[in-house]
Amino acid sequence: MTRLEQRYRRLLRLLPSWYRADREEEMVDVFLLADAARHSGGAEDEQDDWDYGDHEDLRGEYGWPDRREFLAVAGLAVRTRFGGVGAPSAARARGDTVRTIALLGVLVRAVLALVSVGSLVHVQLRSGVAFADSTTLLSPLGGYVFPTLLLNLVWVPAYLLLVLGKRRAGMLCSGVALLPSLLSMIPPDNTPATSLTSVITGVGIWLPVVCVFLGFHRDAPEPSRKPWLLALPVGVLAALIFILLGWLVPPVVVAGPRVCGLLVVAVFTLVVRLRSPGGFRVPGRPRWRWSVRCSWWNTRRCSSPSGLRKWCRCSPSSCRWRYSPCAASSWRSPPPARHPAVVRTRSV
Repeated sequence: MTRLEQRYRRLLRLLPSWYRADREEEMVDVFLLADAARHSGGAEDEQDDWDYGDHEDLRGEYGWPDRREFLAVAGLAVRTRFGGVGAPSAARARGDTVRTIALLGVLVRAVLALVSVGSLVHVQLRSGVAFADSTTLLSPLGGYVFPTLLLNLVWVPAYLLLVLGKRRAGMLCSGVALLPSLLSMIPPDNTPATSLTSVITGVGIWLPVVCVFLGFHRDAPEPSRKPWLLALPVGVLAALIFILLGWLVPPVVVAGPRVCGLLVVAVFTLVVRLRSPGGFRVPGRPRWRWSVRCSWWNTRRCSSPSGLRKWCRCSPSSCRWRYSPCAASSWRSPPPARHPAVVRTRSV
């Protein structure tokens, strides 16, 4: 085995084991033949200087896979590990989970973009300076706030294109929508370095886009249009209701990040359990009911000041574990007790 063949086999380790077990030898042979055909022309021109066998030996010792071959294997690894139509059950479950997380993340960004732009327009209209000057439209609050909000609106077509099956256009719009997060990481003149909050916020924005590029490949199935299209107006309405509750009940604003985090954990756990083989199919009550009930209980408890103080005083082992949606959804009902069989004998 030459060094070139070893490098090709090392490159094929990007693929899952079930795929390499069937196609590794065939792919290595094809790569070696393609490499020999690619370098045979230059060897024929130089036959007077050295033998063709020496050139082949040098190529086998010091040759490397081509850049296009590396990109092709990397794309195949993404399609096989995050499977779509016709993939094995484990790869298909992993791919469906990644695609669901991508759609949920892009949906959240689209809802926040619509609410932010609507709030800014409402403030400008109430102050009476919305169309007073051309510079107000470009920079009403100083800096690049309004252009950033306009770029955030790209999340809306990105989400709609992904739901409608236009994966390439949706991926392009998702990449364009990342520009505001890159601008937010540029430190101002008085700040020497980027703050940790900007980095954490940027990671929260980049994660759905990474899931979009991993999950929505050419073998990915189209998502169900009706529920995902309905989720956008429902999300905007829920965000407006949450804003109104924040005006009426201030503790809701304080408990907002905690409640949102619990809901995200509950949705993520629900997706993973639904995609796993045999998930939620146990005797007794369905576990997703416990997750929904505990999420509602957490929201109700954090809505009042007394409930929020009680929540903060609870220890992690006694309160947060018992009432968290993740723990509730992973709870398993105890197996039914088995009583010893009673042998009845007929009395003589």
